[in-house]
Amino acid sequence: MSTVALSATIGMYGYVATFSLGIVGHSCSLLTFSQRQLRSTSTTILFLSIKIFDMLYLFMSLYDFFLINPSLSQLSPYCISLCRFRTFTINFVQTISPWLLIYIEFDRVVRARLPHHTRQLCTKENVLILLLMTIACTVAFNRHVLQSSFSTAFPFNRITCGPARVNLTDYTIFYFLTWPALEICTNILVPAFLRIVCLIAIY
Repeated sequence: MSTVALSATIGMYGYVATFSLGIVGHSCSLLTFSQRQLRSTSTTILFLSIKIFDMLYLFMSLYDFFLINPSLSQLSPYCISLCRFRTFTINFVQTISPWLLIYIEFDRVVRARLPHHTRQLCTKENVLILLLMTIACTVAFNRHVLQSSFSTAFPFNRITCGPARVNLTDYTIFYFLTWPALEICTNILVPAFLRIVCLIAIY
């Protein structure tokens, strides 16, 4: 067996194993956090939301397994739309999940430092409002990948998920130069800084 064939086989079976374990693990977490006693707290709602978004991310990875890995033809209009939706969903989850973890840290800070205000601040209603606002902001932040200029058909029956590098447009410059920096700041640097601040505030 050649090295390429061996790598493809390991990738296929490794993905199946990883996907199966991920589904089982997230399903068990959903069942745990869905218990009536836990479901009444604001923190549990945030954990449930994270698990739901993580499972959505896991299901979106099926696109890579069934279309990209087997090198199937992707010139169908449905594949182009699926490419945009898959990219949007992955970006959406990568953006919203760190901020939900930040909200959990804020919840811990309130419970640890402001116990007398816990009933007023850490309520399910407040968490749901915050969650809806965060979803709206995350959709607005990542919606640019849904526009028609995002997916471009290339030769050899392939679709590249992203604007073409050949014709430099304002969006191409934004996507390859500005967008990565925005993602790093929004998804990694700012959430990491806020989590460190929350940890310091608690201890």
